[in-house]
Amino acid sequence: MVGRVFAYEFVMDSKGIKCLDENGNYAKGWINQSGFIFWFDQEGYMVTGKQVLDNREYIFNYGAAAYAPIGALISDGMILNEKHDCSIRYVEGYNARFDNGKTIVLIHGLTGSIEDSMTLAQHYMAYGFRVLIPELVAHGHSTVTANVPQIIAWSTIGIEEIINKYISAQTPTVSIIGTSLGGMIGSCIVRDLKGKVDKLALLISTYDFSDLNDKLFFNTYYKGQPVEELERTSIKQLLRGMNPNNDPNLFDYTKVYLIQSTTDDIIPYLSSPRSGIDFHPTSAKGHNLKDSDYFESFDFLLAGAKKYVPTEEEKSILNIIKIEDAQSLERISNTILATNLPSTPQDVKTGLEEKIMQASEAYSSDGVNSASTKGPGLKENGEALTKEEVEEIQESMEASGEFIMARAILG
Repeated sequence: MVGRVFAYEFVMDSKGIKCLDENGNYAKGWINQSGFIFWFDQEGYMVTGKQVLDNREYIFNYGAAAYAPIGALISDGMILNEKHDCSIRYVEGYNARFDNGKTIVLIHGLTGSIEDSMTLAQHYMAYGFRVLIPELVAHGHSTVTANVPQIIAWSTIGIEEIINKYISAQTPTVSIIGTSLGGMIGSCIVRDLKGKVDKLALLISTYDFSDLNDKLFFNTYYKGQPVEELERTSIKQLLRGMNPNNDPNLFDYTKVYLIQSTTDDIIPYLSSPRSGIDFHPTSAKGHNLKDSDYFESFDFLLAGAKKYVPTEEEKSILNIIKIEDAQSLERISNTILATNLPSTPQDVKTGLEEKIMQASEAYSSDGVNSASTKGPGLKENGEALTKEEVEEIQESMEASGEFIMARAILG
């Protein structure tokens, strides 16, 4: 990688963080630091969140990605298109710079919306997945009023039609992530489209409709809101009749990841799930998930996937920053910790203080200047590191003083 190398310091004011070069000027544009890429705007401020630069959308870490420092580039080139097709509104998202040839369908839950799945969508798009986010019948823009069995049946038909539009010789299967009712619909799709769904992640969901007792299942819905409470016996009979668990060959062609809670008062806990299912009880209370639950499901669905690796030409236009001394290291770290950005909670600041001190001491005692290095997010070939590999790199970087701005890695 080529580019200019300079001593620098980070400074902060009420608006955010700036970077000063060796002449005291504010750095602007792309900056590469320890393998992470940052963008400083025309006023010299480090940006976070979603940004549009030269008509291309970029996402910079605002605290949601635990494997990257605040402000680090998470992904770019993401395109989102809203479509109305197959009687269902859905959003198609893809990464214009990186296509891994795989498709993931994200299905929201009862009373939910497409927007509920956007954070998940961005994560998978960063790995080159084409993401389809359908809107359930009787939700959002839908003008239909329907009970839960109708929502499941009609949404299943519409989503299956959408999936079939994206199935090809190059993309023979899709993966499905369904949250709550979305997972129940995903199970119906697996039953109907045997061999076309390679992975199914059920997040606080179930494939067995035989014991659904919560009042949410016994209403009609319009635009995601309950309208009229219904008599339970007939609804239960309908749900049991359409139960995908009735199919003995349900998961013959599909790997299944299931997260459930023993305290969930909406989705019944399966004490004896089908054999072969990757089953994970969550310690989250009620009908909820923890961040670690999402990370575990990511591992299941991202197996073998790689993030985008910039070309040599793209790398060549980036600036390189070099840390000159321990004082710079400590100054930058303290600036990051002191910032009022919402992505820097107090517990993160407190947890890093000891690491900063250790890094500064190690840096001073070794007398080594830290040049730009590969960050702890990816291997050289672009593959995501395992948790164990990340921890090894983190320990090594902390000991040498190179690990300066990162939050916790992978939780």
